[in-house]
Amino acid sequence: MKSQGVRTDLLNDIEKLSRAPSGSLGLTSCPMGTKLDSKKEIGEEYNLSSRSVARYLRIDKLSNILKDLVDEGKIAMRAGVDLSYLSEDNQEMLEAIVSENTFKVDMKKASLLRSYENDGKLNWNTAVKIISGDVLKSTGKIKPFKIQ
Repeated sequence: MKSQGVRTDLLNDIEKLSRAPSGSLGLTSCPMGTKLDSKKEIGEEYNLSSRSVARYLRIDKLSNILKDLVDEGKIAMRAGVDLSYLSEDNQEMLEAIVSENTFKVDMKKASLLRSYENDGKLNWNTAVKIISGDVLKSTGKIKPFKIQ
C-alpha cells in the first residue's frame, strides 16, 4: 500500500501508533471513564472507519509482493485481509501461482484458501484449483437460468 503514494501519511501514522508504547499519548483507560480507541481516533482524523484502519493494519501482515498485488488490484482489499492470515510459506506459494498466471483473487477464493489452510489441506494443487476457480465451479450447484 505504501507504493501508491496517495495515503502514505495515513500508513506512516498507523505504523507509528502500532509501535508506540501504550502510554505514549498520555491517554489511558480509567476505571470510570472511556477507554482510548486508537483505531477510531485515527479513522476520524483521516475520514476512515475504524474497520478500514484495522484492515490496513492487517494488510501490513502480507508479504511485500502480495501487498503490491493488492495495490495493483489483482487481489481485492478484503481478500488481502483473509490472505494475511495464511502462513508465510503459503503466502509464497500464492505469490508464485498468481505471478505464473493472470488470476485475480477475490473474497471467495481468499476465504477458501484460508479455510483449506486451517483444515491442513492446502497444497500447491488445491491452491491452483481454488485460484483458477475450478473448486468454485465444481460445487455441484446447478446454475439458475432465466427464460425470457
